[in-house]
Amino acid sequence: MNMNIKRMLKIIITLSLLLFFLLFSFTQANSKDLVASIAQLPGLADTPDKGAFIDLVKAIDDVYTEGSIKIELYPMARSINNVIEGKKDFHIPMLKSSVIKDKSTLPYHIVTEKMGVVSIVIYSSVDKKLTRKMLDKAAKEGNFPYKIESAGGMENLFPFPISATQGLDQSLKKVSSKRIDALLWAQEEGDMIVKNLKLGDIYRSPYEDIDDVIISTKNSSGEEVDKILSAAIKKLKRSGRLKDLYLKIHVPYKEWQPSKMSW
Repeated sequence: MNMNIKRMLKIIITLSLLLFFLLFSFTQANSKDLVASIAQLPGLADTPDKGAFIDLVKAIDDVYTEGSIKIELYPMARSINNVIEGKKDFHIPMLKSSVIKDKSTLPYHIVTEKMGVVSIVIYSSVDKKLTRKMLDKAAKEGNFPYKIESAGGMENLFPFPISATQGLDQSLKKVSSKRIDALLWAQEEGDMIVKNLKLGDIYRSPYEDIDDVIISTKNSSGEEVDKILSAAIKKLKRSGRLKDLYLKIHVPYKEWQPSKMSW
């Protein structure tokens, strides 16, 4: 009887160890470490350890227990290109433009779960104020008369010609000196630079609220990354963390004018 018990114990231990190694091997095979390519944006992604977008990616990393996420920073256009060329797993941030109806024509994959909504602002001169209505009218009439800049890699997301900015601060200075007609960009980044440079001759006007999304590579690997990130974002939404994190990045449009500030 004792021999039978010992034999049974050995069999149980052997089976338990085998099950453990099988589970370990399955977990290792299904884990995936990711590399995030994040656009350098003042206040939102200053270094790989500092910024509201950095905090959001770190939160995604926290709930993604099957692997880890490495954060790298690049200029906007290069960061987007990193994903298009398959050098990095995903890029933040990207606008989900309503202009492009067929998203399959894009050179990247849009992750299913959005991060939030960003308010895009038209930054023009107080001497030549531009509004959404004016831009739409000019775009329909053809021969678009305005010189407008936005972040590199975003040029095809609007229904009129856009040139890539060499830097948000440089573009706003060009608007101030009337070398271009407007900068079209996210409220928070634009506002921060306007305030830092005390550009009282800039006029603000809302353009559009656009979904703020993540992009991954346009292949099966990118679809897998979509599933991973979407699942993590859903977890953050359910816990309430996503809302708190995103409010540090973008908030609804705020009406104020630099010309009315006492700088």
